[in-house]
Amino acid sequence: MNDAKRAARWGLGSAAAVGLLVFVVRRLRARGRWRWMVGTGLLHLLRDRASEIAATLSIRPEQANPLLSSAGSAPLTQSVKVHELARRQGMDLRSLLLAAGADEAIAPEAMMTVEMEIKYEGYFARERVQASKLGRMGQFLLSAELPYAGFRSLSIEARQKLDARRPRTLAQAASIPGVGPNDLQNLVLEVERHRRATQADAAIS
Repeated sequence: MNDAKRAARWGLGSAAAVGLLVFVVRRLRARGRWRWMVGTGLLHLLRDRASEIAATLSIRPEQANPLLSSAGSAPLTQSVKVHELARRQGMDLRSLLLAAGADEAIAPEAMMTVEMEIKYEGYFARERVQASKLGRMGQFLLSAELPYAGFRSLSIEARQKLDARRPRTLAQAASIPGVGPNDLQNLVLEVERHRRATQADAAIS
């Protein structure tokens, strides 16, 4: 495949193909290939392209089943997107793309990144949710005067650790060994009860 076709496959104009591809090949052959790809944004570009191809390119049973058989995986009975088949353990994204008729222009570093994202997208989704929760937890402030010893819905260990450490946010409390998920959930409830009781006492006085 010539440079112009490779560039078109990447979504680049053919006028820029030769110079860009020569530059890319020379740099990727040098030391620090992965670091350079990340630093220049090329890895992101190629990853997006590989992800797009995998999500839109279909693979027929006669193309996929030899690979599936070798991996000990159930055969296809109808065409599916490469992305869907790449979720199966033991299936190699590059081999699937080649079997489906895609070219091999995308760098292996980008291909590996996409394959990991596909196979573990459920895990990554849970991690993103967890990160979002931690962000919200970081915004939940804990007063330095909280009476942790009186928060009976928390475990004894959690009460002792919180009383000794005096975290300033729920995220900090979550990082303390001995403070479990149930303790954090109950801590939010205890803090809210304490705040309301304090406000009610202030209104009466």
